[in-house]
Amino acid sequence: MLSEETNRKIISILEKRKPKKVAITVPEGMKADLKKIAKIIESCNCSAAMIVEPCFGACDLRDYEAKMLGCDLLLHFGHSDFGLRPIIPTEYIECFSDFCALEILKNGLKNLVKYKKIALCSVIQHALKLEEIKKFLEQNGKTVFVPQSKKTKYPGQILGCDCSGIEALGNEIDCALFIGSGMFHPLRLLERISVPVLCVGPDKTGILDITKKKDMLLRRKIIRQKKFEYAQKIGLIASFKRGQFKKNIFELKEKIEREGKTVYLLAMDFIAKEKMLGLDVDMIVNTACPRIEEDDIFDVPIINVEDICFSATKTLN
Repeated sequence: MLSEETNRKIISILEKRKPKKVAITVPEGMKADLKKIAKIIESCNCSAAMIVEPCFGACDLRDYEAKMLGCDLLLHFGHSDFGLRPIIPTEYIECFSDFCALEILKNGLKNLVKYKKIALCSVIQHALKLEEIKKFLEQNGKTVFVPQSKKTKYPGQILGCDCSGIEALGNEIDCALFIGSGMFHPLRLLERISVPVLCVGPDKTGILDITKKKDMLLRRKIIRQKKFEYAQKIGLIASFKRGQFKKNIFELKEKIEREGKTVYLLAMDFIAKEKMLGLDVDMIVNTACPRIEEDDIFDVPIINVEDICFSATKTLN
């Protein structure tokens, strides 16, 4: 649900930019707000176009589509600037949660007794709450890190494709504490670091320790690597989404072919198994959002490109 603050921000942007036609993109969780956003825009004497294609992040900008519609402004909701250079004026309207993790942490402080040095992180919806959580933990004797990567706007903010700020801390920390909904981000974090990962969120009870899932993630990764080793016909997915597109996609194709495999380069925007019908491949190699592997949407095995082990025991970046 849109907050009054968000409503005021929309109006302020429109008054400043003075656009005639405005395109709107929102994440799936905000689809119910689209008509309300359009109504606010049209109340400011602008025309609104709702781009209803799924939006998976700031990597999925839809500025080309907005320009095709003849819009002179794009409002992108729910994410921060990813560093892309849009071809039309674009405003990122960040939406923040009012979820209070502090009370849960106060009640569950005993669960953090064995962790002295903690890395604090969240998705953008909770990023503004990290500072007060940091102060609380420090008041209770913890050393708290809130690292930031080059791709993110806020300290502590992580993306599904980037938790490099925490990775860089290495063994300086005893655990990572994630604030947010869902399991995709904390599981990705667990895969990338060597210390325990704890979670607090509106869809979780208390402080959830997911560290035991690391063995499952490792086994799953090894199984996928072994399936790739034996696969002969590979579908190499290339995404048209600007923040997910790999410029060296043909080099990746050639490198996989040197492993003795037949590789079909499959380029698409929204990635769905229906687009694979009749293509007859043994396995999918994903170069787009790593979440596609987690969603497990295909009828054949899938592996993220960075997890491929080549015969020279090198991992492809």
